[in-house]
Amino acid sequence: MIVTAATFSLDKAREVIARGWPAQHPFLSYQRAWVGFDVSDASDDVSPLRDPRRVADGPSLAMRVGDVDLDSEWRGHRAMYGADHPLVPTIEHARRIVGWVLARHLRDERYALAVHCHAGLYRSGAVVEWVRADLGVPEHDCSNRVVVCGNVEPTHNAMLLRLLRQAHAEVTR
Repeated sequence: MIVTAATFSLDKAREVIARGWPAQHPFLSYQRAWVGFDVSDASDDVSPLRDPRRVADGPSLAMRVGDVDLDSEWRGHRAMYGADHPLVPTIEHARRIVGWVLARHLRDERYALAVHCHAGLYRSGAVVEWVRADLGVPEHDCSNRVVVCGNVEPTHNAMLLRLLRQAHAEVTR
C-alpha cells in the first residue's frame, strides 16, 4: 500500500539514487516506489531510473512525457505545442502510470511513492495530486511542490491529472 507520496526534482532524484537517502530523510524508513519523467536521452535530461548501473531503490517506472499542458492556457503551452507534439501526455501514458501505481497500492508492503520530473512540480505534481486526492494518500511535507509552493495551492500539470483520472475511472468502472 502506498502510505505517503512526494515530488522530487530531477537533481534531487539523481542525488538520492546515486548517493542514498540522507540519514534524517523521512523516506528512508519506507520501501520506495519511483515514477520518473524525462524528455530525451540527453545526459542532462534522462531519468536516473533508466540507468542500468543504478542501485535499486525500489520498483520504478520511467516515462518519456514532456511537461506539455494543453489544459492550462496560463502556462502558454497552447502556443508552444500542438496536440500532435510527440511529448504531449496521452491516455496511454496515464493508463500505464495508473496501472503501475495501483499495483503497488494494492500490495501489503508499505511504500513511499517518490515521483520526479525536471523541477518536481508539474508532471510529478499531477501524479502526486491524483494519488493524494483520488486514492487518499497523504502528500509528505518533504514534497518539492509543498516546499516550493508553501501554503499556496500546490502545482500540477492539469492535462496529465485529467488523463490520470480518466484512466483511473476506466479501471474502477
